[in-house]
Order: sequence, then structure tokens, then C-alpha cells
Amino acid sequence: MRIKLLFLFTFLASICYAQKIERMGTICLVPYIPEDVELKENVRLYLLDKLSQIATAGGVSGQGFDDRFIITANIRMINQATTSTIPSKTTVRISVSFFIGDGIDGTLFASTNKEVTGIGKDCNEAYISAIRKIPTNDRQLLECIETGKNRIIDYYNNIAGSIISSAKSSAASGDYQGGINQLLSIPIQCKAYQQAQALATDFCRQEIENNNRTLLARAKTAWAASPDKIGAEQVREFLNSIQYPSSEILSGLKELCDDVSSRLIDIDNNEWKKEMEEMQNRQERDMERIKSEKERSIAYINAAASVARVREANRPRIIYRIYHWW
Repeated sequence: MRIKLLFLFTFLASICYAQKIERMGTICLVPYIPEDVELKENVRLYLLDKLSQIATAGGVSGQGFDDRFIITANIRMINQATTSTIPSKTTVRISVSFFIGDGIDGTLFASTNKEVTGIGKDCNEAYISAIRKIPTNDRQLLECIETGKNRIIDYYNNIAGSIISSAKSSAASGDYQGGINQLLSIPIQCKAYQQAQALATDFCRQEIENNNRTLLARAKTAWAASPDKIGAEQVREFLNSIQYPSSEILSGLKELCDDVSSRLIDIDNNEWKKEMEEMQNRQERDMERIKSEKERSIAYINAAASVARVREANRPRIIYRIYHWW
């Protein structure tokens, strides 16, 4: 399992370093519509998309490392009518209330309201028509988001010390990813952001080094158990998963490769040497790309963020508590 995780970790690291797809340090609001809001599925999906657009306009879009903060909405019908045209259509006037807050402990940060009209062949289509008319860059909506952002920053400033302490405890027990996930939740506006990023980078480096040691140890064990072509193939698989090797790992890797090369028969040895040369060239290119400490930190932190995304996506569904928001 750890080897599979490392493979995913390092694969995503290379992608993230090249494309820098992660948006670390940003405040994110999760678009959310409670199940007890009685809307047809197509209207619900359209309203969720509108919430996402509004969050994007306010600079708080996307999935974060801490999905406790949400933007949600509730719709109230003001009036409904049928046109006298042929074919007849349905018109509605609705009140859409928007809410931003902490969905975990149920604290409401900000809210605002918009009244809009819509027309369609039925009530659902009229609802969508009305929602479509809500401008995502509406001044009231953006002010609501700004108020929410300030409350979120205050929240992290108040508990950043506890987050860092908890992350250190997780790392000390071997749960580096747990610690990294906690640290990456602290936004850039928080005073402890730089400290959190530095710790996350260090935890990531330790995780990579520990996994590299495990892979090298397993490669040595495989070769000791089967010092032949089959064992060499197992060694190759383990060593190919090593990424960003330290000088200690490189030394052990070279020693093992030399031992394998000296004991294989010529035909197998030539193929082995070719594959090992390609592997070492790849590793050298990886290290060449991150010569400086700053570049290495960027690579580590992007890799950590990518695995954190995967971990967060697989966690149990969050139950939001917003009972008294409307």
C-alpha cells in the first residue's frame, strides 16, 4: 500500500511541478445545497453551479484542504403565474437567499438576498431562468463573500497554533500525510502560513525519504531471496519507484545495482544495465530540475498537496449543520 501511495505521490509531484496546478493557501468555499431543500434535481444542479460561479467571482472557489466553510442558498417562491400566450408559459418571482459560514459547527458568517424573475415552459425551467439572471459579480454578493473571508481568516489566526501542534504530533507518530493535510488548510492570509508551509515541506521530505528507504530495503530483500533474473526484475520494480533520492539512498542504490550486475549472466546483465542506466538518468533529470532548495521545496509541497487532495477526496462525507441559517 505504501508503495502504491508513493507511486501516486511522485507521479503527481512531477505533474504539479511542471504545471503548478495546486492553489495552495487559498480560502475555499464549498457550494452546498441541503437535501431537505425541495428542488428538482436539474434546478439543484444549476443552483450549485451558480454558487460555484459566485465563489469564483469572489476568489474563493475550488475544493480546499479543509472543507468546513460553505456557500449555500435557499429559494422562496414569491409568486407564480401562467402567461396567456400560445403555448402558455410559467413565470415565477423568487427570493434567493445566500449564506456563508462554518458548516461544521453551524456558525453563520454572512448572508444576503436577491429577488429575480424567470420564465419557462414549466416551473422548473422558470426557476432556472430566474437563477441564471443572478449576476455572479453582484456587489452585495461580493461583499457577503468578503465578510465571510475575513471571518475565516480570523478563525485560522485563532487556531493556527493548535493546528501546527496537532500536525507535529501526527508527523511524530508517522502520519506525515495527516500532518501535511492539517498544515495545508492554513490560508496565505494567516500569520502562521509561512511556518505551516515550511513544516509541510519538511514533513513531505521526510515521507519521501522514509518511503525511499523502504523501497531500497525491499529491493535488497528481494535480491537476497532470489539472486537471479526474477530477483533482478523485482529489484528493478522497487528501485523505479524511488524519487528525489538523497545521497544516502543513491549510495545504497548504486551498491545494490553493482551487486546485481556482477552476478547476472551476460545477456541478462546487458539488459539490466540498460534499464538501470535509464532509471538513474531519470532520477538525475528529476534532481537537475530542482537544484536549488527553493525549487526542491516547491516540488515537495506540490507533491504533498496532490496527495492531500486524493486523501481528502476519499474521506467520509461531511455532515454540515446549518439548521438555523434560514
